[in-house]
Amino acid sequence: MRYIKIILLLLGLCPVTLLVAQQENQFTQYAFNQAIINPAYIGSINYTNLQISSRNQWVGFPGAPKSNALTIGYPFKYFDSAIGLTAMQDNVGPLQNSLLTLGYAHTVKLTSEIRLSMGLNAGINHYSANLDILQTNDHDDSVLEQGSTQRASFTFGSGIFVYSSNWYVGVSVPKIITNSFSFGNDESDVYNLNERNHFYLVSGYVFGFKNDKIKLKPSVCVKKVQHVSPSLDFSLATSLYNRLALGAGLRNPDTYFAFLQVAIGKNLNVGYAYDFSNSRIGNFSKGSHEIVLDIRLYREATKVHSPRFF
Repeated sequence: MRYIKIILLLLGLCPVTLLVAQQENQFTQYAFNQAIINPAYIGSINYTNLQISSRNQWVGFPGAPKSNALTIGYPFKYFDSAIGLTAMQDNVGPLQNSLLTLGYAHTVKLTSEIRLSMGLNAGINHYSANLDILQTNDHDDSVLEQGSTQRASFTFGSGIFVYSSNWYVGVSVPKIITNSFSFGNDESDVYNLNERNHFYLVSGYVFGFKNDKIKLKPSVCVKKVQHVSPSLDFSLATSLYNRLALGAGLRNPDTYFAFLQVAIGKNLNVGYAYDFSNSRIGNFSKGSHEIVLDIRLYREATKVHSPRFF
């Protein structure tokens, strides 16, 4: 009963706040690096983990989003806890959003097979706008006269991650504290930026076949934004001999994606994903490309390394 109260408390820290727009980075291979959206995820791994993700969205579309992320997770062997670092950068046209957070996660046993990781993160969010690069016919636009502008804010988030050896459920809000910024001159505000919470629900299951040489993993991610219908991301992946993973999925009704992950030795995994859209934006872009490098540093004292599929 004590752990049920802990779960309810953390869920209370993760409010399903209505949102006005999707503002956070989006990565197709989120299921293999959930630390980007859930600070509790780092508590579920028992090795030092470094991941680098780079996404080039809507290739060929002027001002299309470009996102980069770096996450580091380090577990404390005897304290059932872990610390992590997350750095992200998102560029959309003249706008740039940079984020740096430190995270902490603590894990408790619910049963002999099920564990609960509870995570918090805190850091700095920095917005900048290089309005000089915009092209317009109106040379007297008051917004463009500002040149480059910058704003910074404190950010704080939380999440929980319940898992066993073959399934997981994660709930998180990476930014609980939100801020509003005004860009303009002394007389009037010409542009307002309002941060909003993002609510994530992520779950997956791993089915093993032929002595776990072949694994099948369905996963789903639900995101909620105010005034926008919930975004549903569903994927299905197959792992062969813990060396090669192939998958495909659907994001909402009009975006499809496929991904490939290859294990190089026991310490390095390389992933690639390609998205394409059936919407009208597909007529102007050449799809989206994403690359992930996953480095796993196991302790020398650990003789047996259980392969992870999430």
